Amino acid sequence: MLRDAWIGDLFDDGVWTASCPVTEVEDDLLPAERALISRAVTKRRREFAAGRRCARGLLAQLGHSGLPLLRNDDRTPRWPDEVVGSISHCAALCVVAVARRSSLAALGVDVEPDAALEPRLWRRICTPAEIERVLGTAPAAERGRIARLVFSAKEATYKALHPLVGTGF
Repeated sequence: MLRDAWIGDLFDDGVWTASCPVTEVEDDLLPAERALISRAVTKRRREFAAGRRCARGLLAQLGHSGLPLLRNDDRTPRWPDEVVGSISHCAALCVVAVARRSSLAALGVDVEPDAALEPRLWRRICTPAEIERVLGTAPAAERGRIARLVFSAKEATYKALHPLVGTGF
């Protein structure tokens, strides 16, 4: 089983993880994957390629070699029927986690830079109660980083639950 040491420890056994830098490499996309981003800006193409590169490596570990990882109408990855997974990236890094659907019903992952989230965004991310209880009790110098952690936790949760409920929330 392939597990990145730094991210794999965040998950139980049975979850395969990989990470890779977002680089200039796009030429390893399969033709069907390349068609999905043919009109995307360079930054998006590079992030997409990194995600597909990591995901295809993990899928091969689960017996799904050489298949393109396409997307659903809602732009989420279309995992093989036997697989649940999640892809995330920030400007420099991509992370992927996958598992057998027989082991997990859902899986979500998010990666964010270790930087403060701007205070003007806190109310878009956090409920008033979260701002009061979580951010309000933290040291002032750490509140922006904690707000980003709250965002990341919510993003990973959304990625896990959206495929199950099929709607935004």
